[in-house]
Amino acid sequence: MQIDVVPRKWFLERVGSDEEREVFRTRNIISIITPAYAKKNFANEDIPFSEQYRNADNVLVLKFHDAERQWDDEVVLMNEEDASKVHDFVARTMGNGKGYLVHCTAGLSRSQAVGYVLNEYLNGRFGVSPNEKDYNAYEQNYSRMRRMNLLVKNLLMQRFFG
Repeated sequence: MQIDVVPRKWFLERVGSDEEREVFRTRNIISIITPAYAKKNFANEDIPFSEQYRNADNVLVLKFHDAERQWDDEVVLMNEEDASKVHDFVARTMGNGKGYLVHCTAGLSRSQAVGYVLNEYLNGRFGVSPNEKDYNAYEQNYSRMRRMNLLVKNLLMQRFFG
């Protein structure tokens, strides 16, 4: 199954376009949004795609910071509930014939962790439907950029692989 990771900007550049419509027709979307951080007047991102897709069946929106530990009371970390939402979303959508497109702010840390786990779970040797071609395509495209959030990776690995 095809899995890609993109930055938030990728979606913003396609709002309202034919390409955006095609993406939502052919992909399951996991959208990771950064919440506000008042102490630094930081973020509070909104969903970076057209309003009509916000509640689509093939879209999952999560909201947490790119942090691996609780260093401040305003930091929102990914948690087990978020990991379960990802797992349940994948379980519900993996049979619909669509690949996955994951985004976060930069497309580097949180979304890389999600993409990595999805690739292992869906395409890996011990995955639900091993697919060496798609597995290797993901590895070739993203392994050089791998700077993933370890909290996100570990929570998802635990949820998907027990």
